[in-house]
Amino acid sequence: MVIRVDVQAEVQIGLRGEDVDRRDLAGRAGQQLEQASGDYAALDTKALALCGLALTTEPGKAAEARTAFRAARAITSADGIVRRTLTLFDALAAADQGSILAGTRHAVEAAELNNDRGTGPRPH
Repeated sequence: MVIRVDVQAEVQIGLRGEDVDRRDLAGRAGQQLEQASGDYAALDTKALALCGLALTTEPGKAAEARTAFRAARAITSADGIVRRTLTLFDALAAADQGSILAGTRHAVEAAELNNDRGTGPRPH
């Protein structure tokens, strides 16, 4: 749990323009995912770090970010969680001058678009 708080804080620091190694953030979020599969916060954090990588050095990471966001929304689509993640994503997306993250916001808000406000996996 401490790792998640630290990684989220570093994502927020990175959003403010401070020097943060986004590869390290994605790696730490990935390690936490291995320890606690089904952790929506770790998935959202990893996806945000991947968005940062996509914008700075590795545009292909945007597809991985969309996959992680979708996995997080499959776990929970609670309004507060989705709104918080959208706020962080929108801060990153403001720097997207090349449409690298096109379609990614939809993955963040997918449950919101379907009016699914519950927590837990959505029925198939």
